[in-house]
This record gives sequence, structure tokens and C-alpha cells, in this order.
Amino acid sequence: MTKKTKILIITGFMLYLLIGLTLFDDYGISWDELISRYNGVVTIKYLVSLVAPGMANSPAMQAIPDLHTWIDRDYGVVFEVPLVLMEKVLGIEDNHSPALYRMRHLFNFLIFFVGVIFFYRLVLHRFKHWLLAVTGALFLILSPRIFAESFYNNKDIVFLSFFIIATYFLVRFLDAKTGRNAFWLALASALAINIRILGVILPAVTLGFVFWDMVTAAKPVEEEKKMAPAVLVFVGFFIAFTILFWPYLWENPAGNFIQAFSNMSRFRWKYTVLYLGEFVYATQVPWHYIPVWIGITTPVLYLILFGLGVAFMLARMARSGWRLYRSPEDRQDVLFLALFFGPLLAVILMNSVLYDGWRQMYFIYGAFLMISLRGLYGLWAWGKSMITPARLNGWQYSLAAVVLLSLGAALVAIIRNHPHQNVYFNPLAGDKVDQTFERDYWGISYRQALEYIVKHDKRNTIRVKANTGTGITNEYMLSKPDQQRLQFVQKDFDYYVTEYRWSLGNDPYGQRPDKQYLQQVLGPEVFTIEVDDFRIIGVYKARQSDAAALRK
Repeated sequence: MTKKTKILIITGFMLYLLIGLTLFDDYGISWDELISRYNGVVTIKYLVSLVAPGMANSPAMQAIPDLHTWIDRDYGVVFEVPLVLMEKVLGIEDNHSPALYRMRHLFNFLIFFVGVIFFYRLVLHRFKHWLLAVTGALFLILSPRIFAESFYNNKDIVFLSFFIIATYFLVRFLDAKTGRNAFWLALASALAINIRILGVILPAVTLGFVFWDMVTAAKPVEEEKKMAPAVLVFVGFFIAFTILFWPYLWENPAGNFIQAFSNMSRFRWKYTVLYLGEFVYATQVPWHYIPVWIGITTPVLYLILFGLGVAFMLARMARSGWRLYRSPEDRQDVLFLALFFGPLLAVILMNSVLYDGWRQMYFIYGAFLMISLRGLYGLWAWGKSMITPARLNGWQYSLAAVVLLSLGAALVAIIRNHPHQNVYFNPLAGDKVDQTFERDYWGISYRQALEYIVKHDKRNTIRVKANTGTGITNEYMLSKPDQQRLQFVQKDFDYYVTEYRWSLGNDPYGQRPDKQYLQQVLGPEVFTIEVDDFRIIGVYKARQSDAAALRK
């Protein structure tokens, strides 16, 4: 790689960083942000009680639940605790301040930005070509749903980012089992598992590949002696870091970890999801729930390349026989297959609780893209070996053009639908998305709806009824005077705001067409947002004379 190329790549990353710093303030507040922040608050009270018991008895601290009795005590807080402390550093005292959520969105993006850098390095390490590494980074960035959620999804996107970082160090460790690589892998894995306990996959896969490398070595005993010190370093630091970063484990590391893992496998979420036109309980989603969601929300070219990548990888594995791989590159391919299909099969076989699309499985997206890039690399290599030199340039230019067109289409979708890229669907989803799948399940669009209301209604008190809780929490993105003007009620409201969740294209008042029925019962639709011809939010102004409707 030339110096000029390095400068261009660094410039590209800096441009992406600048774009993120420009856009992070455009998004609303999602379902998870308030409760995730409060998990950090509860943990900080626990930490204070250990180092300064007197402070923990203050009235402010007494109002905060104890970690031992808090319902979400089993959540990792390695991301949340620093953010709560950052509030103090920045002097943010009001937890309803827009500044608090802007800060959270900024750091959410910065974590993902680091994840993109490590993904670039992961691709470069595997394929040894800067252009393919840049393409991989663009695949990750220009995934519309991932792009939007990188600013506010403090669980799944942060977990995806740390999972990518840990995967990079895992690959380095398998290539060279040194104490240094073991240390960084242990640290990254512990951070990942502290975001979501599914990070336990990382040490399991690490030890599985170490065992296989010993079994398939020419001299297994000598290989075992060679690997043992690095493996012990990894295991020791991984356990230490996992406990250190997760205060919930401190008093009973093994017991609390097992309890947290058990809770994760049968998560406490018992609502319904709209899937293929029917409401299905999250505890009873069919086995194809995740594959279908991946298929309808990922750019089509990435899906096609993924299929080719799987084929190329399996062909190489078949040629390697029972050993599965014969080179570090082939081992990486087997690793990416394991990191994608392993968790996918696990949630299917365990009949795990799944909801809100496939966001809980975003962490396998890095492996998915690595397999897709293997498909692209395989096509390129196939052309070089099978196509005559006279036609090779045409083949390569055509392949590059297809990739650029796909990236361009994803970029257009991101720009056109900003800041609502989180409801991106590809053509495979069909033309009746509003009747078949969840739309803005995050409730992000409530921000724009409330901004419209306070801008166009100048009264000192505006009564609003929201379909779900995010319709209320998104007022925190408004100025303090506008927050004080809004009054959220269940009856006698001036406006009804809905993101149409839990209502098969309808509203909570009954199973009738949404817009027509709401206009008939309440009043005119005064504001809406549409993405690709389906609405994701609606504001309906109530008829003041219609007392029956106002008192629903």
C-alpha cells in the first residue's frame, strides 16, 4: 500500500467521522435508552455504597433502587456507567435535557466508528488488499438500518462493534498464539460479553479452534505445550476482566453469571410482533423469523454475495477434508461461518425470545459481511482464472460497476430517508410492508411528530395522547419551554400521535384502515412521515366538538 493510498483511506475515515458528527443530533430517543441509562445509575449507586457508604445514604441515592433488587440487575453496564459519569463531567443535571441524549448518541456513534475501523483491519488481514478492505467498510457503513441505529442503539450496535473488535483479535490470536494477542482478545471479549451476554460465544469459539488446531497438528503434544501459556493468559485475563467490568458478578461470580445467561435465553418480553401479516408472541416466533428479517432488510447484493461466499468456503472446506482448513486464510473462513451460523442455529434450536426484527442478532453481521466479501473475492479470482485476458478487464469493470451501483443505491436510501433509515426494507419485503412487518418499532419518528406539534400549535398547554411510551420520552429532545407546554394524557386530548405499532396497519381503536378511521373518529391527519410509500408516524388533530371521540 502506497503512502498516497494510506492518506486517501485515512481521509475517507475522517470524512465518515465528520458526517457522523454532523448527523448525530438528528435522531429521536429509542425505547431502550432511558432504561439502559438507569441501569448505569443503579450500578453507580452500588459502587458508591462500596467506597463511600455515607454518600449512598443521601436522599438522592436513597431514591435509586438497590442493585440487588433491581429487575435489570443482570445487564452489563460497561457502556452505561461511563456515560452516566460523563453527564457529571459535562454538567448535565437534568435527565430530561436534550443535551443528555445528544451526548449519548454521539458516543454511540463513536463506538461504532471504532468498530468500522477494526472491521476494515479485519478485512485487510484476511484478504491482504486495501481496496477490498475499503469495500468491506463501506458495506458496513452503507447498511441503512445499521447506519441509523449506530447513533442510538446502545445495546445491539455497541455489541456489534465490540464483537467485531474481539473477532479481529481472535483472528490475530489464532494466527499467533502469543501472550500479547491473548491479552487483547481477553479484554475485547470481556467488554463484548458485558454489553450482551451472548459474547460468551467468543471464548467458546476461541477454545474450540485452539483445541482443533492441537488435534490437527502434526505433533499434537508439542503443539499443546507451545499453545498452553497463551491459552492460560487468555482464560485468566478473560475471567478477570469479565468480573471486573460487571459489578453484578462481584458478590457471586459463577452463580450470577449462570443466572444472567439463563435469563437471556428466555428473556422477559411477552408482547407480540407483527411478522408476515400476523401478530405472533415473541416467545413463539417461527424458526425462520431471523433469516427472513435479514433477507428483507439487507441490501440485495450483500445477500447474493453472501450465498456465493458460503459456496466458495464450503468448496474449500471439502477440499481440505476432515481437517476443515489448511491455511490461516481458510481457518478464518471457517471461523466466520461458525460466528454466523452458530448463533443463528442456537437461537432457533433454543426457541429464544426474539422481537424488533433481527436487532438482537446484529452481532453476526460482521461475520455475514466477511462471508459476502469472500463471495466478491471469489468472483474476482474466478474471473482471473477462467476468463481470457482479452475479456478480463471487462469482467472486472462490470463487477466493480455492480458493487458501486449497489453502494450508490444504499447511499441514496440513507440520504432520502434520513433520519429514518431504521425502517429500510429491500425489494424482497414486497409492497405491503405496513401490513406485514413492524415499522418504526424504536419510536424514533415521534421526535419529528412532537416537533411539528409544538411548532404549529402556539398554545401554552397542548394535550397529547401517544400510542406508546416513546411518544412521551421523545419530548426530551425538545427545548425545556416546549416540554413544559406538552401535557400527555389518555383522554381529552388535542392530538393523537401513533407509530402504528401493535395495529396491523390500524390504530388501537379498532381493526379498520388507519388513516381513514382515525380521521373519521378523531379528526384530520395533520402530519405524517412516509418512507418508501408506507407511513411510519401520524399526527391526528382531534375535533374539539366531538366529545365522544375525545374521551375514548
